[in-house]
Amino acid sequence: MIIDLFRMDMLGSNYIQKLFGPAIRKTLVLFLLLLPISVHGETKRVLFIGNSYTLVNNLPQITANIAGSMGDQLIYGISAISGYSLKQHYSDATTLNLIRQGGWDFVVLQEFSRYPSEPLAWVEANVYPYARNLNAEIIKYNPAAETMFYMTWGRRDGDADRCATLPEVCTYVGMDNLTRERYMYMAQSNQAVVSPVGAVWRNIRENYPSIDLYEPDGRNPFFIASGRPLQCLRHGENRAG
Repeated sequence: MIIDLFRMDMLGSNYIQKLFGPAIRKTLVLFLLLLPISVHGETKRVLFIGNSYTLVNNLPQITANIAGSMGDQLIYGISAISGYSLKQHYSDATTLNLIRQGGWDFVVLQEFSRYPSEPLAWVEANVYPYARNLNAEIIKYNPAAETMFYMTWGRRDGDADRCATLPEVCTYVGMDNLTRERYMYMAQSNQAVVSPVGAVWRNIRENYPSIDLYEPDGRNPFFIASGRPLQCLRHGENRAG
C-alpha cells in the first residue's frame, strides 16, 4: 500500500484539516508531498536536483527522516546550489555524474523559483528544453526511475522586481498561477509526476491565513521540524495539540 500524497491538493482543505488538524503550524506538511511514502519497509533511492528551495532546512534529510520513522529507508543524493536553474544543472558535471551513476528510484527536479513565471516564450527557450534534457538523461541511465517535478510557489507579495514589465507576477496569486501551470506542463510533457507543494502551500495560505509559511525574505519556506504531524499521518488522526 502506498500513501499517495501527490494529490492532496485535489482533496481540499477539509482533508488537510482532518489529517493535520486546526493546530497545524510550520511543520512537515509541505514536505510530505515530495515522495510517495510506503508502509512496507521499502528502500528507495532519491536524487534531489535544485537550489536553495531544496537546500533550505535540509529537505532531503528531513524526507529521509520521515521515511525512516515509517519503517522505510531513503538513500539520497543531492546536487543543489543556491540560485541554480535546470539549465545550469544540465551543464553541471556533478549533477550529470549523479544522474549517470544510475540506480535512482526517483529524481526530483526543482527549477529556479522565478523562471517558471517568466513570459511563455522565455520559458519555452530557457526552462522547458532543460527539463526535457534532464529527463532524457534520467531515463537513459535510470530506466526504472520516475522523474518528479517539485512545484514551488509564488513569493509572499509577488515579485516587485518584475512587476513593471510583467504585471502577472505583481501578486502572489498571479505568480503562483503561472508557476503551477508551467510545472504541470513540464510533468505532463515529460510523462513525469509533479509534487504539488505549491498547490498545498496555496491551500494553507487561503484556509489558514494566520500561518506564516515564509522566511523573512518572502520566498523561502519557514520550517520547524516536528514529529507531531508525522504521528497523525501514521495513525490516521489528528494528535496535535
